Amino acid sequence: MTAEQITLAIGEDELARTAEALGREPADLAADIALTLPRLIDTASPDGRIGPASTQDSAGGVHFARQRQTRCCAGRVS
Repeated sequence: MTAEQITLAIGEDELARTAEALGREPADLAADIALTLPRLIDTASPDGRIGPASTQDSAGGVHFARQRQTRCCAGRVS
């Protein structure tokens, strides 16, 4: 995953707003996300599988990720 892919996925405007809110440069934030996101996904989906909703973390992160994937990525193959 590259910083450019993160920028394309999030959008330059949103990335810039988020970076500004965090006191960061957009390019640095995109690079950090590109490094961190694959590890986060690997942690959330051991063996490439997301468990049932009952295995959500306390913040509902897995459930949220599954809902978002269903809404925005249905039918897309990356």
